[in-house]
Amino acid sequence: MAVRVRKQFLLDPELLRRAREGLGAKTDTEAVERALRSVAIDAELNAAQAAFIKNEGEIVDVYGRLEP
Repeated sequence: MAVRVRKQFLLDPELLRRAREGLGAKTDTEAVERALRSVAIDAELNAAQAAFIKNEGEIVDVYGRLEP
């Protein structure tokens, strides 16, 4: 399990409520953690997509279905 740290934030209560409901979180902490995790994953996916678009990635035809 990751180490947890205590932080204090001033957040809009309505925005936090909407995030909690939208994410299906039971607590404010869970909502913030889920939102942060989602943003981190999106950033990783965007970086991978950008690298692929720049031709740094390649498609591997593991089933032999693509034309040579």
